[in-house]
Amino acid sequence: MFPDRSVILSMYVTVIASGMFLRGPSVTDGRDVSAIMERNEETLAKSFGPLRIGVESHYFGIEHSITLHERERWDELIDWMEYKRQRHKEVLNSIEEQDET
Repeated sequence: MFPDRSVILSMYVTVIASGMFLRGPSVTDGRDVSAIMERNEETLAKSFGPLRIGVESHYFGIEHSITLHERERWDELIDWMEYKRQRHKEVLNSIEEQDET
């Protein structure tokens, strides 16, 4: 998935929510990933919902209500995160394959 690491899936668990979003590498200004997001917005929106741009060029963010303090629900959160991670991988791999042709 984007071997040049131009698109990164970031996942988080906090005391108020859990989730994930797409972003560019920390050492860049985000223009490369912004171009990828814009060029593939239709495909990404079909899979992840409407384009939502968060702080620091975070794209297609999704959240789950399970928090860090809900230890009894961590298995559920892990299953959700893994399912969503796999889905992101599938979609991003298909975009990468399309860009190569």
